[in-house]
Amino acid sequence: MMPLIIISGIIAGVGLTLLISPLLPHQMSVKSAMTNLNADAQTIQKHTQKLSSEERIGGWVMEHLPETKYLTKLFTVDTQNLNILAISEISFWYQRFNWALIGALFPVVLVMLSAMSGQSISLPLLMIFVGALIGWMLYSNSIESRAKNAREEFSRAIATYLEGVAMRRAQGANTSTAAASAAEVSNTWVFTRIKNRITIAHHQGKQPWDALADLGRELQVKELSNLAAILKQAGENDTQIYESLRNHAELINGRILNDQHEKANAATERLSMFFPLVALVALVMLLFPILMSLTAPI
Repeated sequence: MMPLIIISGIIAGVGLTLLISPLLPHQMSVKSAMTNLNADAQTIQKHTQKLSSEERIGGWVMEHLPETKYLTKLFTVDTQNLNILAISEISFWYQRFNWALIGALFPVVLVMLSAMSGQSISLPLLMIFVGALIGWMLYSNSIESRAKNAREEFSRAIATYLEGVAMRRAQGANTSTAAASAAEVSNTWVFTRIKNRITIAHHQGKQPWDALADLGRELQVKELSNLAAILKQAGENDTQIYESLRNHAELINGRILNDQHEKANAATERLSMFFPLVALVALVMLLFPILMSLTAPI
């Protein structure tokens, strides 16, 4: 058992060293230093600035990702999911690297703990790579789940925002003013994203509906893109959009309610399948002593 522990420790140490060796600071040679003197100011600043561990590891992972069309799930990321969660690509790959490292070390730790407790567990070395793959995929799946929940929350907030725009249009405000003013009513992250994008568009001389359309494409929120189309039509043609906005808000609320009902029904179906299983286990536990007594030799 002891040789297995030593071999596992050596493999884990060598693998960890190979993974982080490109990330460690190293002394620059005179030749590279003279080459950097001929670079432009932007390149010099990039080389001389001190990067955080997240930027170094995340950047290194991004640079070494294989380009393959067969394993796109493993080595690509949906930037729209990162946009709605306000996560940079470097941060994503840094966290994914950490999850893979934890997954790779888990089998080694398990073997060591079993050895310390006096038990013998033999795991193939392939489990290290399996653990790394599981950790690598788990973080990606968690990002997809969080992005889906964020889009649902964004859609609910859009219904409230639509009501605010419609109310201000009914009070006589023009489309641009109504769109900007309605974003000021809340400090939640959805309204903050809308407000910041409209503010940036104002300084750039762009219309609010163009900014909202861009934001809807970046975040993959269909309701926001539809809202931008309604505001654009009203702003360019000076048409009344109160009823259109109210109807659109009701459609969003209706869709959200339907989704909630479907989720509740699915949860009820899962519970209905779980209860018979619990009853079966309880019945087996009750009958097992009786069966054992009947089959025992007299």
